[in-house]
Amino acid sequence: MLSLTSKVSQAKGWSTLQKQVWQTVEAYAQASHERDLKKYLSFWHRDFLGWHNGDSMPTTYEQRQKGLKHYFSRTKSLEYSLEPIRIQIVADGKAAIVHYKIDYSICVPSLCVVSTRWPRPEQCYMRIC
Repeated sequence: MLSLTSKVSQAKGWSTLQKQVWQTVEAYAQASHERDLKKYLSFWHRDFLGWHNGDSMPTTYEQRQKGLKHYFSRTKSLEYSLEPIRIQIVADGKAAIVHYKIDYSICVPSLCVVSTRWPRPEQCYMRIC
């Protein structure tokens, strides 16, 4: 089953900006789910420098691009579920801080199905074979 779901039960009380931010999060997740590297990277700032899953050092946009190209070509997204926790608009509407839960399952042909949940209490992956 291939699916992307988004649980937005608290959206009724959101401002227009919060709704726009959440739509962006959904589009970002959809691009990842579809393994659309070009669209996915369009959400990343070209000056990005930061950590990603398992990185021992901060990586640049170019390094992430290379890593994601490899990752997307070798995995298939099966399920992707998002649930917003809080969206805070800051800097007079020029930025937002978004907290959300994410559950996803991917197929890694050489392993099996790998699932994860963010935030996750044990900070580890769970393999389901």
